[in-house]
Amino acid sequence: MDKVDEQIVSILEQNARQTSNTVAKQMNVSPATVRRRLKRLLDTKELNLVALRDLAKAGFPIAALIGLNIEHETHEEVVAKILKLPGVCWVSTTTGRFDSFVFVRATSNEHLYGFLKDVLLNIKGIKDSETFICMYFERSGWKGIC
Repeated sequence: MDKVDEQIVSILEQNARQTSNTVAKQMNVSPATVRRRLKRLLDTKELNLVALRDLAKAGFPIAALIGLNIEHETHEEVVAKILKLPGVCWVSTTTGRFDSFVFVRATSNEHLYGFLKDVLLNIKGIKDSETFICMYFERSGWKGIC
């Protein structure tokens, strides 16, 4: 990705619904240049255009990061199960104190508590967990955290 591609992506990160003509005017290049480069970025999967819901506005204002310690021999199976659970945005296998982190959204603290107590911690292979409630988000240009 060269500087022109980076500039196209940067402009689209601000508003992905802009037309090629609008992007081209901001960059002082032709709309055909923008369309050609955008097509290549999409075809090579260097860029994805997706619709993202604002889950806080959609009724899921509680965000939490859950650190998990998982029995080694069940790790892949546990992660696969967690990814299918409602409210789970992503799972990351990590180094350090926890084997994995799970990012979830919930409708309330009570909803999150029920998810932890009745669903997540009943998955065989999870040894222990620590939950971190996200109080406030600072975001970069990308808004796709969930």
